[in-house]
Amino acid sequence: MSRNLSKLSGRQGMENNLFTRLVDAITEGEDTSKDLDGLAEEFLVGKANLYGTRTFYDFLRGSNDSSSREKKVYVCNGSACLCANTQDRLIREMKKYFKEEKIGTMTCLGRCYENAAFHYKGRNYSNQPPHEIADVITSGKSVEDYYSVVALGLPVLTATYEGLEKHYLPLGKALKRRPEELLQEVKESGLRGRGGAGYSTGMKWESCRNASSDMKFIGLLSRISG
Repeated sequence: MSRNLSKLSGRQGMENNLFTRLVDAITEGEDTSKDLDGLAEEFLVGKANLYGTRTFYDFLRGSNDSSSREKKVYVCNGSACLCANTQDRLIREMKKYFKEEKIGTMTCLGRCYENAAFHYKGRNYSNQPPHEIADVITSGKSVEDYYSVVALGLPVLTATYEGLEKHYLPLGKALKRRPEELLQEVKESGLRGRGGAGYSTGMKWESCRNASSDMKFIGLLSRISG
């Protein structure tokens, strides 16, 4: 879904969200041009944008779309899952329970930390062994997520918060150092983006620094590579 459409979809608040209304309309079988035109008019969104969103997602294409009719399970085709090379194996596993035309795709299920992600009956799963996939599909059993929080050195995510002043102390020290020195340290740290591609944060910052512009923007959500 485009950035502009994301903003417009929430202009009436989360209780009356365009994307949620679109999902409801499609899943309830109200997949007609009149219904979609009404949503576009109500939310002041271009019909082309609304149509693009509806056709981007398999589960929003509606029962009148032969390419997505009666999909039963959706396999993630996001960058992280594809780069992890887990989805071909997952699709082969799904074919034990579904015909090929019943298997759809979804982009991204937010399971980049595990990969092998799929969506079934309103729930997301990832990295499940074959016997648990069988439980999910054949018996409807809910499988608990597996999480392992491990720290290499200082446990940043689970450490006790020591107050705002101490929290920002390293930033104050960093601001007193030369930009070139900081940039090199970020490169050597292995810090990388969390968008799925694992792009070097240091290279992002350097590209931004070298760009000719009076105003620059860059995302800071990153992780240390293992």
